[in-house]
Amino acid sequence: MEEVKKCNGKIALYNENKKIVGLVVGLINNEERFEYDLKVPKRGKITELIV
Repeated sequence: MEEVKKCNGKIALYNENKKIVGLVVGLINNEERFEYDLKVPKRGKITELIV
């Protein structure tokens, strides 16, 4: 949870019939990076994916 807060991340839960059946945790990295000819102002990564 600390890393999610620190990196302005998000947690998404999926529920079916009031039971949690999926989870994804994503973090945002605000460092600019140049990929080929494309400027990517925000990058992120999925740290947890549970289905």
